[in-house]
Amino acid sequence: MITVTGQVGTALADDLAAYIQQVRRRPSDQLVFDLSDALFEETGGVQALMEVSAWSQEHGGEVRLAAPPSDFVGRMQVAKLDAFVPVHATVDDAVHAAAAGARQVPPTRGD
Repeated sequence: MITVTGQVGTALADDLAAYIQQVRRRPSDQLVFDLSDALFEETGGVQALMEVSAWSQEHGGEVRLAAPPSDFVGRMQVAKLDAFVPVHATVDDAVHAAAAGARQVPPTRGD
């Protein structure tokens, strides 16, 4: 699990992508991002997560987003990105789904 805190924007997107590549053990890993304390004021952070998700899927892995803020979920739904990346209401839900390899998309938490 990778916990993302604070403001995530375009300036941090490259650092986030590089960090993810460093901590990943295998391309097929199931990655869970705890977004409960993250703020997404720009699209760069969302774009970085989508790029990591696409790369993971190409290699048999999957990215799951846990407890994202409601405005983040709204942006994902408008862009129809929630169809490609599972979004879970809680960290526990995301971790359990990753462990089971199931692609479940329960409702997100409200802010």
